Amino acid sequence: MTPWNVLIVFCAISAVYGWYSHPRARDGYSLPDLISTDEKFEAYQQRQDAAVRNPIEAPYRIPNYIVPFHYGLWLRTGIHEGNLTFDGRADLYFRVTNPVRTIYVHSRGLNLINTELYMLPGDDLDGDRVLLERPRYTINQNREFIIFSSQRILVPTESYILHVEYSAELRTDDDGIYVSTYMNENRVRRHLIATQFQAISARTAFPCFDEPALKATFNLQIVHAEEYSAVSNTAVKEIEDYEEDGFQDYVTTKFERTPRMSPYLLAFLVSDFMYIAEGNQRVFTRPNAINQTEYALASGLRTLQAMDEYLGIPYTTHMSKLDQAAIPDFDAGAMENWGLCKYRESLLLFNPAVTTYRTRTWIDTIISHEYIHQWFGNKITNEWWSYLWLNEGFATLYEYYGAHLAAPEMEYFELFTLDVTQWALDADSREGTRPMSFSNGATFYDIWDLFDSIAYSKAGAVLNMFRGVLGDEVWRLMSSVYLSDNELEAVNPNDLIAAMEEASKDMDILPEGVSMREFVESWTEQTGYPVLEVRRNYRTDEIILSQDRFFNNKVVNNDPTEWIVPYNVVNQSAADFEFLNWDWLTERAVRLSTNVPDDRWIMVNKLQTGFYRVNYDVQNWYLIIDALVANWASVHRYNRAQLLDDAFHLARANRLDMEVFLDLMVYLQNEVEYPAWTAASPIISYFYNRLRGTPHYEHFQHFIYSLLEHVYGTLSIDSVSKDETNLHKFLKQTVSTWACRIENEDCLNRTHTLLSETVDRRGLVHPDISAVTYCFGLRGSTEREFVYVYDVLKTSDNQALRTLLIDSLGCSDDRTELRAYLYTAVGGEIDVNYTPAERRRVLNAVIAGSREGVDVMIDFLVDLYDYVLFHLGQGMLNSLVGSIASRTNNEEELERLEHLLGSLGSSIPPAVANSARATAARNMAWTSSREGLIVASFLESFSNNEQRVK
Repeated sequence: MTPWNVLIVFCAISAVYGWYSHPRARDGYSLPDLISTDEKFEAYQQRQDAAVRNPIEAPYRIPNYIVPFHYGLWLRTGIHEGNLTFDGRADLYFRVTNPVRTIYVHSRGLNLINTELYMLPGDDLDGDRVLLERPRYTINQNREFIIFSSQRILVPTESYILHVEYSAELRTDDDGIYVSTYMNENRVRRHLIATQFQAISARTAFPCFDEPALKATFNLQIVHAEEYSAVSNTAVKEIEDYEEDGFQDYVTTKFERTPRMSPYLLAFLVSDFMYIAEGNQRVFTRPNAINQTEYALASGLRTLQAMDEYLGIPYTTHMSKLDQAAIPDFDAGAMENWGLCKYRESLLLFNPAVTTYRTRTWIDTIISHEYIHQWFGNKITNEWWSYLWLNEGFATLYEYYGAHLAAPEMEYFELFTLDVTQWALDADSREGTRPMSFSNGATFYDIWDLFDSIAYSKAGAVLNMFRGVLGDEVWRLMSSVYLSDNELEAVNPNDLIAAMEEASKDMDILPEGVSMREFVESWTEQTGYPVLEVRRNYRTDEIILSQDRFFNNKVVNNDPTEWIVPYNVVNQSAADFEFLNWDWLTERAVRLSTNVPDDRWIMVNKLQTGFYRVNYDVQNWYLIIDALVANWASVHRYNRAQLLDDAFHLARANRLDMEVFLDLMVYLQNEVEYPAWTAASPIISYFYNRLRGTPHYEHFQHFIYSLLEHVYGTLSIDSVSKDETNLHKFLKQTVSTWACRIENEDCLNRTHTLLSETVDRRGLVHPDISAVTYCFGLRGSTEREFVYVYDVLKTSDNQALRTLLIDSLGCSDDRTELRAYLYTAVGGEIDVNYTPAERRRVLNAVIAGSREGVDVMIDFLVDLYDYVLFHLGQGMLNSLVGSIASRTNNEEELERLEHLLGSLGSSIPPAVANSARATAARNMAWTSSREGLIVASFLESFSNNEQRVK
């Protein structure tokens, strides 16, 4: 223990009876203010009693008889000197619902110094407390509990205060209360304290009842060096000098009391950060990045105003201010702490000279995601993590819709179907998926596993379907009811269903005999989703509409799962895609009549609002294909993207002939809008990954070149005009990336020329075309260009630009350059200002950039795998082996893989080696599989036909 740490512990013990004998609230709040009314307390008791806990969770959960209502917290830190030890004192105010002697409190890594149990007579938090005892306790580290035992029985008619004094170490893994650092303008490393308490890491900073339903108010005080400042959820109440021996030039920052909220939403930041402000919003960052905060502030202001207006419930109902902070080390990405949202720097800081349109999109949409959480997540909160989707589903929906409301000219909601719905349909089609409401335990990793595409993307897509069924006005009314009826409370799906019922009670929305609960739970309580099979009988003018659960790798016709499916139908004779009229499929299959002529297509699921896939009989598929080839714009852009995504996955699951899908792709020869090309991009990537390095790759190149030729000709890939829309920039990057990747000569020449000219003038490529230009401009470039881009990387402190340049340098096809680049990532004598995450990214970038990069990585690992193990760890080495295997497509590449595995020997687990061999075997077997043979035959035929036409 260092002298400083000894002093910290000594002062913590000696100060027990200082000014802060007990960190009580001093604002005159009465007990009923803090726990609401007696009726609500009784309702809480009833709700807790009725809750049936998963037996796997129970050992880690706070017993139902404990009802917290307030915390008084005091922390002291010397972080300005890099001291990772902090002291704390916590007063936990609680009641019990039945006579008990035992109190369970969550704790992780806290070293207890003193504990005392008090009774609080009357309702006044400022009143004199009565010392009952110094309770005995045991610590269960596995369950993360301090278990206090009282000599007397605690009764429901009294209120109690558990006073705990402790010390602890700041964490270094971006979780809980942790240390972060940055380099200032003088290249001096500065330390700061940040927090990330979601889901169950508030217990690393103070002993608490660390569950989302156990809401309470908080009074926080932080003692810190005067040269630093402290920021938290609420506004600063006062800052006063701190007087104690050994703590010169320290101050105490006291914050206003918070509203009732979950412990994981408490947040603070102790740093030398600066901020800019307007109105009731501020943006904090390190001083040498303060000039990159203006955009985030403007985005936050317009986003909060748009959400206030849309929801009709002002943010300031409970909070007076809303801060944003860019944290140098923030693994979570972004976090919605009430009144203090935190972000990874690359997701908040904006520099017009280097920030791309994609980063700007991420900034706007992620701010929208965190801001809507101030209502859905903070004002009302999921009762337990099994209902995480109630928080994150709303946030995912409004990530795009809220950003659209704030800046309609940016067309952010156009991205929702592609980024959310189609992503979720892919993730939820796997055999290992789960229902939206789900729990598999209450440990840190059990809960962490729930933060997945189901809680975010599927929930957002399903809620958008609900919004489509109700209509936006009823949805807004439902949101108001949902928020108002459950204000400052914890919610479960029953509360959402009740709000949907209340808002739609006078409307004929659902089919006869179906309740709102049955409709909602068919989507939230069941695993997976359906594929609607639409089979036309062209002789009898009938349609057989049926549903089956969709799996991405097989056809299962006997799965008993059924959904209550809202659907709508559009046909070629009356192609109105905008009006969302709804019919219902409430059973396995129905027979419908139709008057659509045999030579006209029908289509189901307008705008892909419903969360399901749709398959048709082959004749109807070709009616759609023929119509798209004749006039690609005759089908709505969302549905063109849907057709591509659905058809590809249906073909992969053997529900549709792969050749039908490939015939559909041909229409892309005339497609010029972003949604369809975005849906097509991962499909093209799938075939690229399987055909590269095989005899069929040349035909694949020809096919993709044919699809791209027209749209590529409409784009200026080496310049950016002022009138380009955000969606046009997305289209340009998608198309130009594939044009260069398949070695389109014009694309490679333009990117190389632009990069060379940029180096000549010692400048930067325009950010909105920088990703493609830097990456493909380095293909076939000279050492001059490579070194220049590398120097830009070394001197930049903008995380988003650094990430882009790291990826781009990996695109080089010069093996000498790539090997030198890899050396920079593993340390040695080369001093590079990489973060640990950036070092890992360098290695991944080299593998992802080209086959040359894969070969260089193999040679590098054969020679220096011990360096990778030492600097980056076993997990990184295992991951690299898996990435190399996934890019092994032929015998020569397999020999290279086997050489690597033989060289690594026992440095990797046998399971990793076996998995790598299995992956390579699957890749190589694909070309002789049914799917591979169909694709190869189609591509050869397409190429031959194109040559005959020419």
